[in-house]
Amino acid sequence: MQKSLPNFVFLSFGSMDSHLKDYSEKKFIDSYVTMIKDTQKLPTRPMVFLMVPVATCQNELKPNGAQNMSAFITNGANCTAEQSKDMQSTIQKIASLTEIPQNHVVNAWQMIRDPSRKVPAIAEDNVHPNLKGMGEIAQEFFMKMSLSPNYLARQEKILSGNDKIYNKVIAAELEKQNISIDF
Repeated sequence: MQKSLPNFVFLSFGSMDSHLKDYSEKKFIDSYVTMIKDTQKLPTRPMVFLMVPVATCQNELKPNGAQNMSAFITNGANCTAEQSKDMQSTIQKIASLTEIPQNHVVNAWQMIRDPSRKVPAIAEDNVHPNLKGMGEIAQEFFMKMSLSPNYLARQEKILSGNDKIYNKVIAAELEKQNISIDF
């Protein structure tokens, strides 16, 4: 990520994590918070958007073509109380700990697992979204991003050439490549 100089980063973790036999909410939160804070410290100071995963351990994992994974995953009725916790509240807690605004969190769980859906949006593995689900999630990220006051202000600065952080990082990268441009 360091080399790509992102202005915006979209993260989604948790669907598979909660199936792991050694899953711990504290360990998951600590790891995710560390990764997000490291991302937020990148030279471009990117805005981070999070996604509530579309599955938890309660959603039985149906690996397609995978060998026996029972040695390291738990499924459905065998999930521990910790594995069965609501990932929606876990992701909200992570957002709060990393100062990610609520309008930068996409609740894919709510969108994809809505029991009143007419057309399924979950893949055969029962963990990942299908093509329709991915499209809906992408659209929701786009809407969250395009309606975010923070995003709009940042884009305005970047597009007008007034984002000092962005300009400094781009100038340093161009210098490495022996390219000269005045900002």
